[in-house]
Amino acid sequence: MNLKVVSFNICHGLGIDGRQDLERTTDVLRDSGADVIGLQEVDKYYGERSGWQDQTALLARSLGMHAVYGPNLDMDPQPGSGGHRRQYGVAILSRYPIVSSRNHVLPRIDTPGGWNEPRGLLEARLQVGSETVRVLNTHLGLSDQERIAQTLRLVEVYLAGGPERCIVTGDFNALPNSPELSPLLAVLSDTYASVHGGRHDPTFLSAAGGAPVAVKCIDYIWCSPDLTPVDAAVTASLASDHLPLAASVTIDGPAH
Repeated sequence: MNLKVVSFNICHGLGIDGRQDLERTTDVLRDSGADVIGLQEVDKYYGERSGWQDQTALLARSLGMHAVYGPNLDMDPQPGSGGHRRQYGVAILSRYPIVSSRNHVLPRIDTPGGWNEPRGLLEARLQVGSETVRVLNTHLGLSDQERIAQTLRLVEVYLAGGPERCIVTGDFNALPNSPELSPLLAVLSDTYASVHGGRHDPTFLSAAGGAPVAVKCIDYIWCSPDLTPVDAAVTASLASDHLPLAASVTIDGPAH
């Protein structure tokens, strides 16, 4: 069977055109036909910018999917949050039941004068028919030194899962062939590169020159060796400053 996976940094529903519209994000995800979705930059009662919404719950309900959320910023309530803690992080949505989940804290290296945001790795186990598939979703830091430490920790978490099939989604803030991606390449397959002969198309948009232009690839979907990538695509959209990345993988036979 095939499993369609999407990774999408939704920028809390803020489009590259400056329009805040979570319904547009919902439409993009619905049109993708994804079975599993890894989302980054997701608000949960965070603030006025996203209408104090629980974006994971709204997306899951609109799409008819199961969901788990991993907060990386966790702040005290404010007027407008309805007494809820203000959170910002990543989410996993799935058409299949989520049987367990855990949010791992990733290493943090403070950079003087930098945006030193806490980062995490959300792990979920899905029941896909008679099979179990593990999904890891992350949003890595802005410095290469921090990303190296974070990818090493990601690989540790992946290897600790043993022989379970695994899919990794995320905004890695790293270009293809960056040294910080080497630990992942040693144990996982880069789905887009596997399907497209090593090529990567850009996933990040810039509107610095006026009209939005896709300028670089920093988003990836990886899979364990017991999954076979059969298709991958980047979809045009104005719903975020990132483009949705999709990949289809084949599940055949027992996990190694």
